[in-house]
Parts: sequence; structure tokens; C-alpha cells
Amino acid sequence: MGSFVEYSISTPYSSYNSGPTGITTGPDGNLWFTETGAHNIGRLMPCVGNCNHTGSVIVNDILTMVNIALGNADATACPNGIPSGAQVDVALILTAVNNALNGCGG
Repeated sequence: MGSFVEYSISTPYSSYNSGPTGITTGPDGNLWFTETGAHNIGRLMPCVGNCNHTGSVIVNDILTMVNIALGNADATACPNGIPSGAQVDVALILTAVNNALNGCGG
């Protein structure tokens, strides 16, 4: 069974009569969409560090990312928590720590 995470779009629907439309996946592996009334293009990226797609980042996820950065694990050990094409480095690990402390997408 999968999970569902809700994300806010950049503008309230009532303000610009906007909503996400034209949803597609891009060559970067992210989900792209348009907000027609607000004239925006949005991108949903994975929650960095959320290796198991549970909706939150835990200590084990961060340790997995450290092991990937050190070369002790392959990036496939964190299939959902690394943006497509990204290299696991200190900056990405710090993003994962921030997501652990503040929540994904928060």
C-alpha cells in the first residue's frame, strides 16, 4: 500500500482561480504541473532524506545518506529520498536533517 502527502500550491485557489493542472513527470524524475490562473509552473520533488517514502525523515534515513556519501552504500539504499541526479553530499544531508526536524515540505 502506498502513502499520500498533501502539498500546498503557491497561491490560494480563490485568489487567482488557480489549481494544479497539466500534471506530468519530467526527465528529472520530478512531478511538474501548471497553476493556470496564477500563471505558474510547479515542481514536486521528493522529500530529501525520506528514503522509505513514509512521509518523514528518521535517524536511520540520515545514517543511510551518510553511508551513501561515504561510499559504504549505493544510492539505491534511499530510493525515494534523493532527488533525481543529485549527489549525496553534506548539503543534501543537512537538508535531510532539516526535514527530520521540521517535516517534509515544511
